[in-house]
Amino acid sequence: AGRFMAGEEARFVLSESSLIKLPEAPLSIIHGDPKWTNFLFSLSWELFDYPVIGVSSLIDWDTVMKGNPFMDIGDMIRSFCKGEDGAFRHDRFKSIIEGYGGGSDFKDKALVAAKVITLELASRFLIDVVEDSYFDFDRSKFATRRDSNIASAKKYIDYFKSM
Repeated sequence: AGRFMAGEEARFVLSESSLIKLPEAPLSIIHGDPKWTNFLFSLSWELFDYPVIGVSSLIDWDTVMKGNPFMDIGDMIRSFCKGEDGAFRHDRFKSIIEGYGGGSDFKDKALVAAKVITLELASRFLIDVVEDSYFDFDRSKFATRRDSNIASAKKYIDYFKSM
């Protein structure tokens, strides 16, 4: 039954995925999972007379690999720019691009990378609709893992559309 439960979402992900691809870049060492919760932050007074919040370290290094740096950039943007309402926060995206010192070409590539990673995550939830084995779920909100995965895929598709 799970194979057909998310047909509309699967068609959308397949259609959009065929239109975009991760921007090319020289391979480098990447973290592999630079989501919001893998960054540690701290306050610093070293450079200014007022406190500044900055990244103090990156944790969870079990996915380090050689890869395209836009995988990390896209995943970081996907994670950092998701607002409390589930929509893409363009103000956060602008801050990230300014922090990188990137111009319009970098900005465009970074946004495409975030879209690719977001579709990839939606597709992983859709795969688990069929496999029913990977993602954990909140049993107080969903009757089955499949129901949870369909809801998660829909959230990431909506997030993608807000980009």
